[in-house]
Amino acid sequence: MSKNSYAIGAYLGRHKFIVAGVALALVAYAMWPSPPVTPTKATALPESTSPPAMTATAKLPSASAPDPCETGTEARLINARALMTAGKPDAAFDLLHPCQSTLSAEAKALYGKALTQGNAKREKAADAEAKRVRAEKKREGVRVGMSEQDALDSSWGRPRKVNRTTNAYGVSEQWVYDGGYLYFKDGVLTSIQN
Repeated sequence: MSKNSYAIGAYLGRHKFIVAGVALALVAYAMWPSPPVTPTKATALPESTSPPAMTATAKLPSASAPDPCETGTEARLINARALMTAGKPDAAFDLLHPCQSTLSAEAKALYGKALTQGNAKREKAADAEAKRVRAEKKREGVRVGMSEQDALDSSWGRPRKVNRTTNAYGVSEQWVYDGGYLYFKDGVLTSIQN
């Protein structure tokens, strides 16, 4: 059984009365009789609100609105070029994307370039964020509840030696450092000795 399954089972075991109450409430709601539907008497609408009168007074548009992709592709291309020049490939992509099936060859090339540059920009930002997080972890020490990888990424770094014990209850590890010890149970830091 995984740790999550065990944690969920333990939680449900501690709160069994609440779980039972919720289950009973759901069953009762499903079985609750719905109120009877009483037929209503049909009444005549006043002459001004009858469907033929409403149709006659309603203003219908003479023609549907033109599709912006059919009439404004040149303007979209110009605006997308300006956005790419301004270093906003995601905005250029968003501008061209709704009309991608009707774009000219030049606009399709710009669309592909915007997609590529936008992905590169997001990847660069993600790498910078990951680097920032690693540097922050490196400055921090260790704390109970960390994973082994978090401990390795911390200021403690790699241990000098690892003593591993495997028994019926799981795997325990003692990581030996020059300034102390870290104790792990099934990959989770359980105690710190320094």
